[in-house]
Amino acid sequence: MCGTAPVTPPAGAFELEVEESHWDKVYNAIEYLKQGEREKNMTQPDDAINRALAEFNNGSNDTTKSEELLQLPSNGDKPSS
Repeated sequence: MCGTAPVTPPAGAFELEVEESHWDKVYNAIEYLKQGEREKNMTQPDDAINRALAEFNNGSNDTTKSEELLQLPSNGDKPSS
């Protein structure tokens, strides 16, 4: 019979015991950190608007051209004899 294998936590991981009454505070802290990361990575509204206007004015915002695909029959399309 095999015993359980030891589990090695990732580098920098830690365990934390939290009392049930503090879970709301932990959740709010995690959401606060996630919001900070989103704000660091998001595009500023004026940048997005200016980029869209530049694309529109320079013609790079053209409507997409439709392509017609030619479909040829394959051997699988022929009825078997």
